[in-house]
Amino acid sequence: MDRSAFFWQIQDGRLPPPRSAATLGISIREVSPEAGTIEVAFEGKAEFTNPAGHIQGGFLAAMLDDTMGPALAATLGAGEFAPTLNLNVSFARPAKVGRLLGKGRIVRRGKEICLLAAELFQDGELVASATATAMVRRVDARSHRADGRQTGDRADRHGAPAKDGPRIFQFKVVLQEVEPPVWRSIQVPETYSFWDLHVAIQDAMGWLDYHLHEFRVKEPGREKALQIGIPDDDPFEGQEPTEPGWERPIASQFTRPGITLPYAYDFGDGWEHSVTLEAIVARQDGQKYPVCVAGARACPPEDCGGPPGYDNLLAAIRDPDHEEHESVLEWLGGRFDPERFDPSQVKFDDPRKRWKRAFAPAPPARRGRAPRGRGRGRSSR
Repeated sequence: MDRSAFFWQIQDGRLPPPRSAATLGISIREVSPEAGTIEVAFEGKAEFTNPAGHIQGGFLAAMLDDTMGPALAATLGAGEFAPTLNLNVSFARPAKVGRLLGKGRIVRRGKEICLLAAELFQDGELVASATATAMVRRVDARSHRADGRQTGDRADRHGAPAKDGPRIFQFKVVLQEVEPPVWRSIQVPETYSFWDLHVAIQDAMGWLDYHLHEFRVKEPGREKALQIGIPDDDPFEGQEPTEPGWERPIASQFTRPGITLPYAYDFGDGWEHSVTLEAIVARQDGQKYPVCVAGARACPPEDCGGPPGYDNLLAAIRDPDHEEHESVLEWLGGRFDPERFDPSQVKFDDPRKRWKRAFAPAPPARRGRAPRGRGRGRSSR
């Protein structure tokens, strides 16, 4: 047990608890890092009820998530945290206003990917249960500042390209429902997969890749859009399968300039982006790709509540008399400049290395020409 880890610093009062914890009225009753188990009490408030007077299911899901998460967090080391990748919830009976008890445990602990489970009880009766997948990540103080910019060392992509290398796709990525607009213009090799493009978008925007994502593609003969992202091993009944992004090249969909696809990130906060192929250009000698060539404004902070929550956050930090001014600034680490963005400061991660960190072993080969400098039958990730 590492008392310098985030979980234990919060328990010891050295760090403030997450704002969501206060909302849910969390109280840690018992935790065993050795056994990987935890018991957490919650306060089901009247504000959480639906028209029938029962606790709305989304709040129950949040309680289950905040039961499983701390069970894993209590076992992590300094600088580590574990965002939830997916969450599957089953409801047994309605919950009323009042106290609820969550019991969580680590089902399987891998090097990075962990399987979790939890049950939520009220008056000794099961209310809901859940399973989840979480990924252990590390915060590097050099890499993440309070304004969301990434300043630490990042892996460079490809060496100096030759003249006969693949062409370059230039995309404009615009965050939806945020004004003034937050946008980026990036250039990537045409040999990229959708996973590669996802990583480039994350790094250029300033997101931290804590949550699930998907591209949505309308194809002829399909009633529903094709979802490209990270497949769910245990989808809900009737849920459309998600195609692995690392198996689908971007050139299969972005066939000409002007094509736009939606890109969603963090299904809880609901960040929607438009991704438009602006141009197809020649690769420049000596230029490493991907590269961010233009953009405007800082990326919103992770987990701030989507566009409505971001609006509230900006209102709070701009008004010194706002009742949440000080608490929001503290949550942000003391500062946040929504107008700040410098494309020259964007550092891109190697998408293949990120894939390996999350899902190792290496992804399966996809058809098509291999990027220069890599063996045939392996695609750039």
